[in-house]
Amino acid sequence: MDSNGAKLQLPAIPSLKGKENIGQWKNIIIQTFRFHGMLDYLLQDSTQVVKTPEMKAFGIILIMSSVSPVTKFIEAAGWNFAEVDQDPKDLYDLIVKLYRWRPHMEDIDVTYDPSDLFRDLAAGYFESIEEWHQKVLDLRRQMERADDDFCDDEATEIVVDSLAVLKVPPLYNLLSERLASGDLTWRELMEEIASKCAWGGREN
Repeated sequence: MDSNGAKLQLPAIPSLKGKENIGQWKNIIIQTFRFHGMLDYLLQDSTQVVKTPEMKAFGIILIMSSVSPVTKFIEAAGWNFAEVDQDPKDLYDLIVKLYRWRPHMEDIDVTYDPSDLFRDLAAGYFESIEEWHQKVLDLRRQMERADDDFCDDEATEIVVDSLAVLKVPPLYNLLSERLASGDLTWRELMEEIASKCAWGGREN
């Protein structure tokens, strides 16, 4: 960088508010990493480029400084801000994916909690049953850590209903019948879905 470039100071990254400014946020994050000569830290994983702990930490700080309005939503998706050694690419990818997952989230409220998100869980937003199942588990763990009084019976009903939009009619029919008869616990539901994931996900 020349002497003039060395004097440049970047403006603060705008806060991510939700879908309403995700495009602007992505562009500025990319240009900010590029300015610092570390775009590979954002766009390539650790198998493609060597990443030092110091630069990974710097990248995480850059992103974290701009996502405070939606921190609870990111945590509900499974991100642990307390972990020390994390890859900025993983955080960036998660944030971008969240807004593809919930395309109607332009009005995100920072008071949302995991149970709010769980109630609005829609399997159709996910690319596979495996991805959706993992999100179900992540949100349920968040709810348990928050001592949410959301009962297993209600959670079971929501998940079975969500399965209706996936291309797994035999599984949905089986589980909905068991639910209607009162013969389906939360644990049994998760085991059935995990078994489905293990042998290939969706059916045509």
